[in-house]
Amino acid sequence: MATLQPKALPGTTYEMPTACGPIYVTILRDADTGRLHGLKLRFGKSGGCGAAFADGMASVVSSALQAGMEPSLISRDLGGINCHLGNNTCMHAVACAFAEELGIPPEDNSPSGVPIIEDSYYGE
Repeated sequence: MATLQPKALPGTTYEMPTACGPIYVTILRDADTGRLHGLKLRFGKSGGCGAAFADGMASVVSSALQAGMEPSLISRDLGGINCHLGNNTCMHAVACAFAEELGIPPEDNSPSGVPIIEDSYYGE
């Protein structure tokens, strides 16, 4: 049974450095419960396979959160995933943003000083 999505969700957007350039990770919360509800990802540039992959990953992570997955597992499971450009990957950046949002101490290879670029309502 499908649940109705709220018209707007509060969220925090983190600008995360990666080997491919900055990625913007928006973590959304349920306004009533405060639980993490969803994920939006945007690269500093649009289009391409990377952007399509990010949209798919955000959709799967959002579905997992809405189904009750523990958010710390997202940080744990995506952290440290490497690509041909090294360990500063988009998936690792998502893991670091979740760790920051949850107050989990960053891993040794995490970007330090994660900048929060805005607190907003997604959908307004």
